[in-house]
Amino acid sequence: MAQRQRLLLIAPCKMTHSPAFERAAALAEAMDASLSIVAFAYFETMETFNLLDTQGREAARESRLKLFHNWLDSETAQLRHQGLETSFEVVWAPRSALDICRYISVSNVDFVLKDLYAESAVRPLSLSDLDWQLLRGSPAPVLLVTDARHPHPRKILAAVDILHEDPHVQQLNDSIIETAGRLAQACHACLHLLSVYDRSVQPLADIDEPHVATPPSYEEEEALFNALADKYAIDEEHRHFIAGAAANVINTYVARCNYDILVMGTANHRPLDMLLGRTADIVLDHPPCNVLVLKPFAVGRPNDQDVSATTPNTLSMKK
Repeated sequence: MAQRQRLLLIAPCKMTHSPAFERAAALAEAMDASLSIVAFAYFETMETFNLLDTQGREAARESRLKLFHNWLDSETAQLRHQGLETSFEVVWAPRSALDICRYISVSNVDFVLKDLYAESAVRPLSLSDLDWQLLRGSPAPVLLVTDARHPHPRKILAAVDILHEDPHVQQLNDSIIETAGRLAQACHACLHLLSVYDRSVQPLADIDEPHVATPPSYEEEEALFNALADKYAIDEEHRHFIAGAAANVINTYVARCNYDILVMGTANHRPLDMLLGRTADIVLDHPPCNVLVLKPFAVGRPNDQDVSATTPNTLSMKK
């Protein structure tokens, strides 16, 4: 019997019912997954300024933890009323990437959901420094939520990188399609596959043989793309092989065709992953829709010594 999947929602620090709540609930229902919610209630000013004595600080911590606890208790009560298996925890620890990644590691979850925010009302959604660090450090795929339109996604796009021969990138392509496929099946959504033929990109020369490799032709790379699509029985009308600058093509195509979720890979900026990392960085700078980000299997999980405990000096309230 397959193990039930677990989703983790990182709650907004402003205690608002954000789009990520709607999408997390919809995906948990569609995937028959359990949903855990964590809120980081740490308030730096309270700890760094000696405005209160020790007893006063402890009372202030308890009060803030209780405030978050009551809020999430109300939110999860509605979700449980809908028949979802939900739990939550409020922790007193900084809302830093390291602490969040430690929490993710010990929670053993399949997906992490987090809202994106615009810097102002007139600027588009963009990733904060915390978001970038979370993508690079999280041991689980991260779904960055831009909106709650169609909480059950109708159209899902898997974007793959055909050019690379690195086994890690090829494994990542497989993981992207398999993950997008499972999500599409659970949500009864249409799955589409995209790859971009970017003539501006040249394969990197081997360190021991520093010659410039001959880039594959459009036809050769399209054949590789179709072979990958055939492997996963992607309908021909749902295959999209487009020439152009990779990041621009992805952003423009996603916006034009109104995809609900883009599933793509990113890298930890190793030399072999320069294209993969650079393309993802540009796309994610201003995401065109909700984006589920995966990483190569061989990278990304923090060292055991980093995740031996959830967070340092943690106080928590659970339910």
